[in-house]
Amino acid sequence: MEKLFGKKIEYIDRVGCHPRLAYFQPVMDKNKILFVDGKYSSSKHNHRVSTRIIDKKRGQALISVELSRWSGYGFFGNGTSEAKYFCGIERGHWFSHRVASYVDTIDEAIKWLKPAEVQNAKIVKRQGDFYFVKQKKGNGNMKALLGTRHKAKKTEDGWEISHPQHRTLKLEGHTWKAVRQKQIGNGDVD
Repeated sequence: MEKLFGKKIEYIDRVGCHPRLAYFQPVMDKNKILFVDGKYSSSKHNHRVSTRIIDKKRGQALISVELSRWSGYGFFGNGTSEAKYFCGIERGHWFSHRVASYVDTIDEAIKWLKPAEVQNAKIVKRQGDFYFVKQKKGNGNMKALLGTRHKAKKTEDGWEISHPQHRTLKLEGHTWKAVRQKQIGNGDVD
């Protein structure tokens, strides 16, 4: 029995007609992790989805999902495309983020997710998929949190950032800026 993060991996065959890579993001369901791995065939065209683990360490994994298409007519777009997902369990919560297809290791995935503004900053804090960058001056900018479950509360001493899945983050001073990690599409599960 194959396992990841102490959980059983279950391969399911739910490819269907005209699949898109976004449909095959790995998910955790109770005590198992679901990977799509299967094929679809008709008299006009065929599809195959293969899911595999490329790299894993410290409760994190890089997963490759490869979609192959072929048809006798050629107008369905014969060929292969790949999506990669950086997945894991952090503080008891599952996460899965699509990263660039050229990413081949967990370390590359972590670096790819950090925007340049975060990589170049001197003081950075993190909560889930948001980074908080200390600015030299200004009143702070938490606009990136709008429409998410992250909430910013301005206090006398700084900011308190809360989220149902994370511990409250306290930021000293009012000059912090919220920056969301990079992502492909809106297919993140957190």
